[in-house]
Amino acid sequence: MDVSQLLTNGFPVLATGNVADAGKAAVKIMDFGIKPLHHSMKVAGPAFTIDTPPSANFAVHEACALAPAGSVLVINAHGNMTSGHIGDLMALACQVRGIAGVVIDGAVRDVEDIIAMGFPVFARGAVPHGNSADKGILNQTIQCGGVTVNPGDMIFADATGVLAFPAGQAQDIYQKAVIIANKELGFVQQLNEGKTLLQIPEFLQLHGLDPLVLQADGVSTSVEK
Repeated sequence: MDVSQLLTNGFPVLATGNVADAGKAAVKIMDFGIKPLHHSMKVAGPAFTIDTPPSANFAVHEACALAPAGSVLVINAHGNMTSGHIGDLMALACQVRGIAGVVIDGAVRDVEDIIAMGFPVFARGAVPHGNSADKGILNQTIQCGGVTVNPGDMIFADATGVLAFPAGQAQDIYQKAVIIANKELGFVQQLNEGKTLLQIPEFLQLHGLDPLVLQADGVSTSVEK
């Protein structure tokens, strides 16, 4: 599966938890203050990075015009919550130009309209106030949500969180995440049969849990007849 297929048919069918488990140290997780405007929003794509002064969004306008289709705009607005850096008009412009979505360490506005258009936006919050026209910096390494994001890093986000990882590791992380997701489907079946997670050997192995230690603590790792 090539990168374009990973973005359209690969990562979007997974959960960020599976991808984070698969990538381990290679996957950087933004702090949970950055959330989707609606729980159903999900986005995957290469980062087009923006560093903008607080209360300014001129660089975001530029990024909307310059970023390749399929990009995720990743914006360091320095946690600013005094103005909405993205509104319904800019979200529409991004959507029409094929931008996959937006992740911003800062605020947006026009939340209901953005949700209605189905454009994925992940932000620290919302506020009605507008912005100044001060310029920013495009496509350089930035900080967003407490992690370092490089131009072209893979971004994958859902209601649980926002992940960033090197594009060169995307294929390997995806393949491992699929294995984990399929194993978890098997865990669900066994849980519905009445087992606990600690009675599923594959779960113990996946998470590095030693059944002997658990048994020493009085925890049963076998299924009683």
